[in-house]
Amino acid sequence: MTITKENFGSKSKPFKIEILLIAISLIYITLIIFLPAVNVFTEAFKNGFLPFLGNFRDTDFLSAIRLTLIIAFVCVPVNTVFGLCAAWAIARHKFPGRTLIISVLDLPFSISPVVAGLMIMLLYGRQGWFGGILERINLKIVFATPGIVLATLFITLPLWRGK
Repeated sequence: MTITKENFGSKSKPFKIEILLIAISLIYITLIIFLPAVNVFTEAFKNGFLPFLGNFRDTDFLSAIRLTLIIAFVCVPVNTVFGLCAAWAIARHKFPGRTLIISVLDLPFSISPVVAGLMIMLLYGRQGWFGGILERINLKIVFATPGIVLATLFITLPLWRGK
């Protein structure tokens, strides 16, 4: 029996396939999302609640929070402005190069974050295309906040446009 629109929800063979697919999906979600999240909370609170709160006084923790907030305060407005402009232009207008722009916006979906980091190193690193210029003006991009901002903006590039 093949799965068709008429018999998809029936109590025959396709029903068993539905149950099997749902079970596989739930197992996958449990292994990929639920168990790691439970592990994070278990490890965070394994010594109790007070030692967990003590982490908030750690200078490394505070530096990480500060860096996260800086990245968010830079990337969210940039993504908002460029996302609205790109969405408006792509949705409302037909123009030469429109397909190329859509492809460039989708590029981070097909490129690994490791490759994105390599691109940043090759462009802005000490021996990269712009490395000599940046070194002469004493501007550090790689392994600094501007590099993290560039990487975050690149990774969130596909989220600029809605379909």
